Amino acid sequence: MNISLKLKSKLLISLILLSIFVFSTVILTTYFLVKDKLYTNIEISSIKSAESYARQISDMFEIRKTELAVYSTMPLIQSLDWDKIEPFLKKEFEKKKDFYDILFVADSKGDYNTVLKRNAGNLQDRAYWKPVMEGNTVISEPVISKSTGNLVSVISVPIKDDNGKVIGVIAGNLKMSNFYEKIKNNTVSHKDSYCYVINKSGKFLAYSDKEYILTESIAAKSKNIPDTFVAASKDILSLEKGSVQFEYKKSDQYVFFSAIPNLNGWKFCLSVPVNYISQPVNEVLLILQIISIIFIVIISIAAIIIGNMIAHPITAVTDFIHNMASGNFTGNIKKSYMERKDEIGILSRAAIKLKESMTEIINKISDNAKNLIESSDTLSYTAEEMSRELESINKSVNEISFGITNTSATTQEVSASTQEVNDSVQYISQRALESCNNANVIKEKAFLVQNDANNSFIEVDKTYKEKADNIIKAIEKGKVFDEVRIMVDTITGIAEQTNLLALNAAIEAARAGEQGKGFAIVSDEIRKLATESSIAASNVKSTIKSVQEAYTSLSQESNNILEFMQNSIKDKFIKFKDAGEQYYADSEQITIFSNDLATMTKNITNTLKMVNEAIQNVAENSSKGTEDASSIVDSVSQSVNDMEKVYTVIKKQVELSNSLNELIKKFII
Repeated sequence: MNISLKLKSKLLISLILLSIFVFSTVILTTYFLVKDKLYTNIEISSIKSAESYARQISDMFEIRKTELAVYSTMPLIQSLDWDKIEPFLKKEFEKKKDFYDILFVADSKGDYNTVLKRNAGNLQDRAYWKPVMEGNTVISEPVISKSTGNLVSVISVPIKDDNGKVIGVIAGNLKMSNFYEKIKNNTVSHKDSYCYVINKSGKFLAYSDKEYILTESIAAKSKNIPDTFVAASKDILSLEKGSVQFEYKKSDQYVFFSAIPNLNGWKFCLSVPVNYISQPVNEVLLILQIISIIFIVIISIAAIIIGNMIAHPITAVTDFIHNMASGNFTGNIKKSYMERKDEIGILSRAAIKLKESMTEIINKISDNAKNLIESSDTLSYTAEEMSRELESINKSVNEISFGITNTSATTQEVSASTQEVNDSVQYISQRALESCNNANVIKEKAFLVQNDANNSFIEVDKTYKEKADNIIKAIEKGKVFDEVRIMVDTITGIAEQTNLLALNAAIEAARAGEQGKGFAIVSDEIRKLATESSIAASNVKSTIKSVQEAYTSLSQESNNILEFMQNSIKDKFIKFKDAGEQYYADSEQITIFSNDLATMTKNITNTLKMVNEAIQNVAENSSKGTEDASSIVDSVSQSVNDMEKVYTVIKKQVELSNSLNELIKKFII
């Protein structure tokens, strides 16, 4: 288990470290590659947004300017008759008072009337008066209206006669108080972003804080304008469009700016926190980090799975080998591990092969040890027996020595008995010849019985096969009754159909009335014929059924006879044939036995002669045997001593065999 944990831990840690290194490298590389590009794209996009907002502001002023220019070409306005002009302008003012703070018309002397007041004063002291009287349309810097006291931007359009001479001015004070409300939504979706409009000198013309308007300038340091902003303002004032970065209230800010067309150097500025610009980059980094974490988790899971796939089999094989080292050979390795094509499969198969080889060797050693123990036990037992036998031999030799002295007298008696035995053998030899002749006669009769039994068996077997073939053919022919029964069923069906047709014909004849009488008679006859045919077919069917049942019974009985012949008669003839063969074999054996008996009696006669001669030799050697017996006693005594030594060695061998057996028992197979 420790090996498994170490291996899995190494795999897991290696894969996790590798994945962290790879994904960290990919993240950092991607981050640095994407970062600058994203910043550049965001900067370009934000500058374009500032340009778009600047154009919208310009379009808003252009719409009002165009509107006033249209008014200036109207004959009503060109008449400079305020009594006529006033109702029209008041009506227009009511429609557009969301844009205009006031509408007014002035003559060439500068005297003007407004929609709010007649004879409101003179305009010659206004900065825009001279340019407009020169024929130019003028949009003024934001000023405080003398008529209403509100912050306005005056749009002045010259009124010309038909000759193009400027004869007066029509103007509208555009509400600057509503101006910021209209542009403040032109920002990004960040709580700290804001927009403002400055003139060419840097003064605020529109801003959320009205205290800044016409009082604060981005080019002049104040408590509200830090040095960093003043330094950055140089690019804002000198360039048509672009971006600058500065620190404000411990927060880095980006300002994207663009000149507002046709508004005397006015510029639209969009201030955005740097962290908003870096937010997409941070989001990309966060996404990459999340993806990396997900992949690290996936790789960790894969490492665990791979670790299990590698560590578990190795652990199993290690435990298997460890058990074998401890003497336990009962374990096994999963088939799935051995079927693998990799090194684990090779290791598993090698471990199983090692087990099989070790098991085979241990079994052989165990068997040999058992055989050795058994042989040692047998040898020990034999040694003991031999020792006892040698002692018994020693005693017997002593007795033999004593008995030899009596052998001479006994030899004479044996010689006389031998002669009597010789006479008896002569009689047995004569009877054996007679038995041999009788056995030959029995053998001839047994041969005849054997031939008769074989011929009878062949005849019965031939008859059985012929009758069996005939009966089977007869049974096959009997199947024609099934065909006849089918034809009878067909005739019955036709008769029933004919009867039905005749009935339908009778019904149709009845409907035909007088004209159908002849047809009715014919249909009635046909119906009778169909009825009679049906009855006849039923009788035939019944008869065929009876005949078929009888034929089936006959077939069954024939099969029973064949079976009886096969199982009883044929078996009896086989037994009869076998008995004949056995009879012949027995007669053959008797003949052989009789011949052997005759031969043996002759041999016995010859042997008795030799025995008689030997007895004479025994008598002569008896005296010599007495001398040799004492020598044998000495040899047997020496053999007893040697056998005791052998027995001691055998006991040691038995002890070693038992020790080996105990050692083998430690192996569990």
